[in-house]
Amino acid sequence: MIASTQAETFFAMLGGEPLLNPAIIEHVKLARQPWSDSELMLVTNGFFLHRFPDLPIVLRENRCRLEVSQHGTHEEYVKRFRSVKELVLHVAIPSRRIPSNQRQTQTSQDFHFCPSPKSRQQPMVEKKLPAYLPQPFMDETAYQKLYEHLFGVDDFELEDLEEPIAINSSMTAEQVYRMLPIAPDFEYGGFITTNEIYYQVGEEFSASTQYSQPCTWHSHPTSHPYADAPSYIDVYFFLKWRSRRAITVGREWIWVFDKCLSTLPTIEKLRSWEELNSTTRYWYWMDTEREMDGFVEEALGVLGLQRIEPISNWLTNWQKSVEALGIKVTLIRVDADAVSRVP
Repeated sequence: MIASTQAETFFAMLGGEPLLNPAIIEHVKLARQPWSDSELMLVTNGFFLHRFPDLPIVLRENRCRLEVSQHGTHEEYVKRFRSVKELVLHVAIPSRRIPSNQRQTQTSQDFHFCPSPKSRQQPMVEKKLPAYLPQPFMDETAYQKLYEHLFGVDDFELEDLEEPIAINSSMTAEQVYRMLPIAPDFEYGGFITTNEIYYQVGEEFSASTQYSQPCTWHSHPTSHPYADAPSYIDVYFFLKWRSRRAITVGREWIWVFDKCLSTLPTIEKLRSWEELNSTTRYWYWMDTEREMDGFVEEALGVLGLQRIEPISNWLTNWQKSVEALGIKVTLIRVDADAVSRVP
């Protein structure tokens, strides 16, 4: 079960399936003892992670990476594997990416999480950033430290990006955000840099972005009756990941969430709750009809965010509810021709 490919440099716990061993947590601890400076890795298919609610803490304490590989493409396997991927993301288990040139087959894949030390250690920006990017509100090193427990999980690379949209630093935030692509029946997702808007095509109710970027965004399908309402997951992801500004583009409204000093207690409260509860509560909700929605609403309920029923007057009530978490909220009207604005 334990193999050393390079003495005192790299140490991997393999299988079979290592999570079938009820003593796997002790094996992780034992593996770290003789090689305190080695790269330690646990390789698994992830299907039995729910049996070990303490595993995320043990992996962090022993600086052990988790490598989760996919070995099938049929519908039932992919559905089951998707829940494993969501668990690793939402519990923030440290994971590692295998370079594409080392993969053996197209049906054996790993998670595309690739922590980038460079992006996690950006220096404090002295000059004023363009209005469409978030301004630093605290020391950058201190801010990154708030999220060091994630081990860079939010820094995974986006694939299949569309051609970036060029912007320039003289543009206003409203001008840039009104350029963000939207579609009637699916979401777009991406991030904004000083000179470009990056994005990719998502699915009907989801889109990916690189959550470690300072300014992230996604759009809602404009044909959806609640296209203009940021979801609970939108709020949860903004608090959980490192982005300092998150933009949600709807049919008539653009919502801009900004972190500030008043957000820090909420971030810390979420982190503390997840360290104790995220694994067990996640698997509880995944066995119900509500699945991820139930987990997210429970987490936000702990933070004090209340469900708004009915949706009438949501524009005012939702804004006040989100602001009560210490998040700065800005609302921008979408152009009249926005519904047809598709690249």
